Amino acid sequence: MSGTDAVTWVAAGVSLASAVATVVLGALFEQRRQRALREEARRDTVGRYAEPLLQAATALRLRLANAVERDLGGLLDEPAEGAANRYRHQRDVDYYLYDTLYRIGCYLGWSRVLHQEPRYLDVGSRKRNVELMRRIGAVSAAASEETEDWTFQLWTGETWVLGDLMIDPDTSPGDANRIISALRFHHEIRENPDFVRWFAPLIEDFGRFAADRNAGRLRLIRLHNALGELITFLDPHGSDTRSSFEPLPLDDGTP
Repeated sequence: MSGTDAVTWVAAGVSLASAVATVVLGALFEQRRQRALREEARRDTVGRYAEPLLQAATALRLRLANAVERDLGGLLDEPAEGAANRYRHQRDVDYYLYDTLYRIGCYLGWSRVLHQEPRYLDVGSRKRNVELMRRIGAVSAAASEETEDWTFQLWTGETWVLGDLMIDPDTSPGDANRIISALRFHHEIRENPDFVRWFAPLIEDFGRFAADRNAGRLRLIRLHNALGELITFLDPHGSDTRSSFEPLPLDDGTP
């Protein structure tokens, strides 16, 4: 082989090696780019679904803790004489009742969305997705558990209906804002016969609990604690500092 031929072969080898390296590096960079895009998409779906679920669960858990630890009997007391006192008393009762119902509805709405649209949620791995659904199921089980005290008991089918009512029909799967606003809820709960019918048992139970603090107390505590486990899973670092992660003790005495 002449010197010229050797140089030609060397040059060809270098070119081939460069081409192979370019292809390999390009494939590696493309894999990394695709992985980054998938992670970005995953974070987007978590932001759309897991974050609203976390917010709804936290808001409801705060209200349950407040209900268990605060004396609500005054909400049913006769207001002091005078139109202003009667107005303020009714305003307090209505706010507490309907705000509580909205918090319940928001949580049930988002949990229903996740059951209907699980392909839109990825919290890191198949194992974590299954664990998320398990913890949502534990909250549902606390609500539906059969005990001698049926106050605040919600059958699974009832939670499905309530959750369906809370999903905004003007939205589509994958949309960020799937749950109706508080303003729309307050309109529906007064004007929509379906809302009135399905929320009526909870309204009656609210009155029963306000009159007798032991009615439904253990169920509220179990719900509070199950929500706490769900929140811990969704927010393991406790970025929401509005309430303690500690569960409430399962006692049957009034605070």
